[in-house]
Amino acid sequence: MSARRVLAVLAASELCGMAPWFSASAVAPALSRVWRLDTAGGAWLTISVQLGFVAGALVSALLTLSDRWSARRLVAGCAWLAGLATLGVAFAPGPGTGIVLRMLTGAALAGV
Repeated sequence: MSARRVLAVLAASELCGMAPWFSASAVAPALSRVWRLDTAGGAWLTISVQLGFVAGALVSALLTLSDRWSARRLVAGCAWLAGLATLGVAFAPGPGTGIVLRMLTGAALAGV
């Protein structure tokens, strides 16, 4: 595989891997209407990803996950977990569950 192709595949996978970070922001107005969230509740949908990311980064560092698993498996597993948690937001019964799932998304993205 050429260097350009490797770079293109890496860039595409990083873009797809990090897309869940912004997905709730794109649908926040719709979720706010469905869940009857005020401005603060909508903000929690966004900030919960950052809080989860910080927690995930700390846990990853404390457990030395990058030393225990290969980079390929760690990134792939965390990307899948982030995607599943993001998908779960679509089926969340309310804002509490949605915010927890967004935090899980952030924690998983710490490994991507």
